[in-house]
Amino acid sequence: ATGSVKGLRARGGFEVDIAWQDGTLSGATIRSTSGRQGKLRYGGKRIEFRLAPGQSRTFDATLGS
Repeated sequence: ATGSVKGLRARGGFEVDIAWQDGTLSGATIRSTSGRQGKLRYGGKRIEFRLAPGQSRTFDATLGS
C-alpha cells in the first residue's frame, strides 16, 4: 500500500521516480534524457509536457507541480 520505485525507464527517453502512500500517488518525478514531449496519465487526468534534456519535473496526485 505504501512504497516507491526509482529509475524506471519510460518510452521517449524519460526516467521516472514514483512514490505512493495508502495506494495513492504522493509524487512522481520525471527526468528527460532526450528533450522530447511526454504524456502523463493518472486517475482519469492526462497532461502533456516538454522537458529539455537533463531537466526534471515533479508532479503530485492532481498532476500539478
